[in-house]
Amino acid sequence: MNPAFLPRALTAILLAVITAAAPARGQALDKVSFGTNWVAQAEHGGFFQAVADGTYKKYGLDVTIVPGGPNDNNRMLLIAGRLDFFMAANTLMSLDAVANNVPVVTVAAIFQKDPQVFLTHPESKVTKLEDLKPLINLLADYGFNTYSTLIETRRELIDKKPDLVQRFVDASIIGWYNYLYGDNTAANTLIRKLNPEMTDELLAYSLNKMKEYGIVDSGDTSRDGIGAMTDARAASFFDKMVRAGVVRPDIDFHKAYTLRFVNKGVGLDLRPKN
Repeated sequence: MNPAFLPRALTAILLAVITAAAPARGQALDKVSFGTNWVAQAEHGGFFQAVADGTYKKYGLDVTIVPGGPNDNNRMLLIAGRLDFFMAANTLMSLDAVANNVPVVTVAAIFQKDPQVFLTHPESKVTKLEDLKPLINLLADYGFNTYSTLIETRRELIDKKPDLVQRFVDASIIGWYNYLYGDNTAANTLIRKLNPEMTDELLAYSLNKMKEYGIVDSGDTSRDGIGAMTDARAASFFDKMVRAGVVRPDIDFHKAYTLRFVNKGVGLDLRPKN
């Protein structure tokens, strides 16, 4: 039937239904800038994956990744409001921000283990820290339980645009699952374009080591998803750093992070079942 013959009220209802059901193709994407702390590499792969496979766009975001390097300080650009998000190295940076009243907050921890290691020559036959100490021994497996590759943002952005923060965190998590377990060809192409020193062999090696040592997906992530953080672990690391004399005991370490945007199980369906 021609809509012209329908009563005006019914026509209006039908148009409303059609409009609501149609995809929001014309909606503008929110522009977001994310600064890394070093040149492009596999250890940043999930973020590049979310750009390359359109995950950020699915979450309504137009993300520009700004690589770091020896002459760049992207964290300062975050603090100055020139970047929206920053990839911080580890929890020590977050605690230092609290100690110096810098208004940045960790909203997700992409690496459950800091990839710092002790190395020894293979002929030494040293296989564990107690033997003094490693072929490759991951310090995270010996109690250095800082989170690493953190997503940081300003408190102001959390207060004013929590939905944008949530979408960026969720899309980044999906990107990391796809980079680890899916087709990461497009992401690696982006990485190589920005950093030609990253060969296919180097990228594959780094990815395999991240999987082997459970750098991204281990521990709490099996239940809560990539990016997981807990109050108990934050308190544990803070206590260790205080006892080591690295961090002042009078700071409120809870201000360094928020659990508001993580531990939601985002992307767990993309994790291999075996």
